[in-house]
Amino acid sequence: MTAYAGAQRNGPSNNLDQTSQSSSHGVTCFPYGEADERIDSRVGRFHVLEGYRGEDMTYRRIFNSAPFVLGVPLPSRLDRLAKKLPGDYLSQLVDLYQRSTLMPLYQQFGGSHSVSNGNKKVYAAISSNAQWKQNAPETQLCLQCLAEDEETFGWPIIRRSHNIPGVAACWKHRTWLANKCSHCGCPYQPPHGFSLTPWKGCVSCNAFPIQGAGQEHGVPPEIEIEYAVFAKTLLDAAPIEVPSQKLAQLYRHRAVSMGFSRKSLVDRAMLAAAISQRFGKTVLGRVDPDFDPVSRKHSWFHIIQMQCNEAPFTRHLLVAMTLFEDAPSFIEQLRLLKAGKLDDQLERRRTEVSSDRSIKELRKAAAQERFNELVTYAVEQDLDVESLWKRRYGDMKILAKHATDSVQRLRDAITKRRKRLNSKQGTASRSCSLNKADGEWASRITEEAVRLYASAEKPFRISMNRLKAEAGIRQNIDSATCPLAYAALQSSIESVWHFYARRLIWMARLYRGDLAASNKIRRGVDYYRMTEVYRYFEPSLPAYASIDTPIDSLLTALGIARDWEGPCPGKYIRPVGRACYRENTLRLVATGPGSDHQRENNGNADL
Repeated sequence: MTAYAGAQRNGPSNNLDQTSQSSSHGVTCFPYGEADERIDSRVGRFHVLEGYRGEDMTYRRIFNSAPFVLGVPLPSRLDRLAKKLPGDYLSQLVDLYQRSTLMPLYQQFGGSHSVSNGNKKVYAAISSNAQWKQNAPETQLCLQCLAEDEETFGWPIIRRSHNIPGVAACWKHRTWLANKCSHCGCPYQPPHGFSLTPWKGCVSCNAFPIQGAGQEHGVPPEIEIEYAVFAKTLLDAAPIEVPSQKLAQLYRHRAVSMGFSRKSLVDRAMLAAAISQRFGKTVLGRVDPDFDPVSRKHSWFHIIQMQCNEAPFTRHLLVAMTLFEDAPSFIEQLRLLKAGKLDDQLERRRTEVSSDRSIKELRKAAAQERFNELVTYAVEQDLDVESLWKRRYGDMKILAKHATDSVQRLRDAITKRRKRLNSKQGTASRSCSLNKADGEWASRITEEAVRLYASAEKPFRISMNRLKAEAGIRQNIDSATCPLAYAALQSSIESVWHFYARRLIWMARLYRGDLAASNKIRRGVDYYRMTEVYRYFEPSLPAYASIDTPIDSLLTALGIARDWEGPCPGKYIRPVGRACYRENTLRLVATGPGSDHQRENNGNADL
């Protein structure tokens, strides 16, 4: 660290902004920034050069605020720094975002309206809106790059290309990046503020990361290097802003050209399999944890639809790497798309899709598929239309919106299907083969039920789906093919009221019976139902809290079975959350917005 120490003694070097002698409120000698240097690296060098003892002074000097995290792709409050730098405010703001953050990647995939260099408010809007889809703040360093940067520039820097979300290897030296001290394990990125490790060493043991530059940490897989190179190339290239609709068309056109198609449409299953095979679970779990190669209807594939500008840019990197050979090829296609030279191909592709199957036909087919699915579900579960509104509210709402008589046709179709099944069962009983694993599943379900009810951990409602998941059973269980397993499920599940009783007694034991004047009992549960259960158990709750008997056994001794209907059977319990919204919507559909009943409800809404 000799070179940087000398720079600190002799004052700022030629790479610092020497024209910062503006006003008393300006920032003097703020580092201009090396190529690929992140903003927190520039702030850290300024902190060291100025000799501040604490980060609070640096933040007040630069941003007029308390410390906040700078180690994110798009940090906020850079406009405050731009106002203190010499020259034009907008030019400084654009330079800070373009050269010291990951703004070019957001611009690359954010659509043609994402950023305008002439509008300062856009940068603040993107910075705030991108917070929800940014990863946790992290600082990663390449130990060899630190040594080379100190030799080249006179000081080490934190590179933004090493801190692109999902990148874990250095694109230049093909080595793993380090995010914590090799001596004590302290992370380079503190919870708040910025990292000073490259210049002052570890905050815990004072060891410099350059001291471990010669150590071997293994060779990263080739896919790690390819992802890092691809992201670095796009970051360095000038952003080519194209409309999100055209970018989605480019993705679809390329996917069909590579064979990921079914007739003239994109086959999501094939595309998901290609992405999964190329990157593997480790890389996908780090780059985009929402990726699911099994669910083809997942919102992940909105990226090939019109909503592609809403997806994080890491998702764009995965799709672009799968569909294009390398970053230069992808950039060339974006340039042709920007110039309008691909419009004929994309229009011809759109025309082929439209001629093969029009949008109207696709919607009609989707509506018919949903209709048939609802009929099958109602017959299998022995439900009527009113019950479908409660269990499949979203599908029913879409079905009713598609056609005015669709609900009545659904009711007639359910009745017709049941009559046909009853006629077949009347002539001869339906033959069905029993599942060979029925007995084994029944034993596993019973064992898991005993374990869950005897557990002293936080209770969750034991339903059929939870029991199947705990027992490792993914197949469907019905009374016809799996009578033993189905009977075990029915005898092991509990009602909502029984679950609330278990949760209440568990919390009483956790807080030693001290639940008076506390809202702890109503957290994460139905407020009104838990209130009724609490009133029922309140006199004896301290005594139950001091008993070591398993909660399920205690409730059985009290005469409360697993199908308990609650302390107030038949009483109307006000619904909460989405159930309340559904109830009000169904009431509105049944009575009409202009009925006397609806006007009475509106008048008493606040009672």
